[in-house]
Amino acid sequence: MGKKKRKGKAFKNRPFYDKLIIPTDVYQKIRALTLEASGEISGFGRTSLVQTDGAFGGTALRLEELEIFTQECQCYHTTLKKDALHTLYYEVAKNDGNPEEWNFWWHSHVDMDTGFSLEDDNTMEDISKDGGLIVALCTNKDGDTTSTVYKNGRRLMNNLPVEIISPIPDDARAEARQIIKDKVTYVPEFNYRNLMDPDGDFLHPDDIDYEDVKKYTEGMSKRKKKRFLIGVREFFRDKVGI
Repeated sequence: MGKKKRKGKAFKNRPFYDKLIIPTDVYQKIRALTLEASGEISGFGRTSLVQTDGAFGGTALRLEELEIFTQECQCYHTTLKKDALHTLYYEVAKNDGNPEEWNFWWHSHVDMDTGFSLEDDNTMEDISKDGGLIVALCTNKDGDTTSTVYKNGRRLMNNLPVEIISPIPDDARAEARQIIKDKVTYVPEFNYRNLMDPDGDFLHPDDIDYEDVKKYTEGMSKRKKKRFLIGVREFFRDKVGI
């Protein structure tokens, strides 16, 4: 049986992201503006790339800060003025910042659902048509959120997961480290995710380094180790048909 073609490298190069991470202080600003506005409201923000252990190459987008422009809105309509955005880009570049990091657009839908309208799509496609990346978030007063990604004038991702994170005080982490040191013992275990490519498919057995698998058997008796390795091979026989 020939080797199965591996897709990991090509998959990792796709511009997909695992999630949008929003720190609590930034999210609270978005939430408060959504609740207090009598109609729709919108803003722009700066994002950064952070590493994760997710499926899409281990990369997430993190919202770092939010900027609210002077704007005119209606109950169910908001207009993103390009002049204001161009001014922001100019000021960022003048202060040695990176305008490409200001690629987040947020707006509210008041009491409607947070699905993106045709007008929302057209706005983001227009902004991103020159090759820029735009991360869009829609909220409402009920606390619902929907996030999408646009690039090269088209929607790239639907329903990007949103994660709200809270900073953890240093003393709390120090206490946690001490508790773990005093009370927790970690033992080697086998994780089948190590035998999958970034696309979530099981690797072909010919592509597996069984020496890497064996490291999980350290400390096992010879009989248990043998049974374990046989079990791994049986597992792959079931999954990939060998």
